[in-house]
Amino acid sequence: MAAGTPPVGRKVVRTAASPVTGSFFTEIESLRGIACFLVLLLHMQGWLRWGLEDPSGWWPVRVLMLSGHTGVSLFFVISGFLLGRPFIAEMRGGARVPRRSYAARRARRILPLYVLAVVVASAATATPHVHLQRGLPNLLFLQ
Repeated sequence: MAAGTPPVGRKVVRTAASPVTGSFFTEIESLRGIACFLVLLLHMQGWLRWGLEDPSGWWPVRVLMLSGHTGVSLFFVISGFLLGRPFIAEMRGGARVPRRSYAARRARRILPLYVLAVVVASAATATPHVHLQRGLPNLLFLQ
């Protein structure tokens, strides 16, 4: 039997006190789903009018729709937690995090989609083709 594998027939139960060895947290995914739902509701606020124009009543749906900013804050908290884990482990005596490779991995993950989003948004909003250059400061982080 390999080290770290449970004996056959035994179920492994992870408690809050057990150390987390993997990098996937189902609880974090749940929070991410809630945050996504709140942001989606905020963006849908302009489309859905279920009697929400009435300022006298704070319907639960209206409260949920207006809490989309909380969803954005929740995304930032989740990102800070996940991105900070290697550095916290390093402070506790773990392996040193190579800063350059860490930053390069983050850039390789984020920048391609960022460039794609800027190019698509610039192309979609440019009326004359001259306006395509409006996206250039965003591509070069000069905005």
